Amino acid sequence: MTRFILRFKFQNIGQYIALFVITCLLTACTEKVRTSSGEFPSIKITNSSGDDFSYTLDSVLHYFSPYPFNVGSFIQDDQQQEVMLISKRIEKGIDVDFIPVARLSLSEQSGVMKNVLIAIPNDDQLKIIDSRDFYDFTVAQFSFKQIVEYWYSNRYGLQGTSIKGWSPADIDDLNVQ
Repeated sequence: MTRFILRFKFQNIGQYIALFVITCLLTACTEKVRTSSGEFPSIKITNSSGDDFSYTLDSVLHYFSPYPFNVGSFIQDDQQQEVMLISKRIEKGIDVDFIPVARLSLSEQSGVMKNVLIAIPNDDQLKIIDSRDFYDFTVAQFSFKQIVEYWYSNRYGLQGTSIKGWSPADIDDLNVQ
């Protein structure tokens, strides 16, 4: 009987050691995402999560729900590209390297089409989700996708913004200037 107990405990210890080694190897092999030029795309935070969102319509100031996540921008093809960064709160003015995961297409009430890049930070200490691609974001992290979609579709009031769709965002498609 004691032989069986010793053998059973030894097998469990061996499994734990093997699991530990595999976990260490997998975490050590993660590589930061870079553009084809070898650089990280970066944004400057313009609005931190929790900051008030307001807009003026017919000379009246309207307030909406605060920003759910950090928002920043960068210049792409001579135009400002808005990025919603799903992360811990980051103070305004800070530059953050990011990994794009999705692109939200929307039409504002004025008829202007707009694309918002949805991203996560490259810095593991700032991450609150671990989605590295479109599938992870839209399936595994569905609730975060819903938060982003609801916030953008309602920030200018009912029917102020119309969501046109979601698409994958590829880091090599970014022409960061």
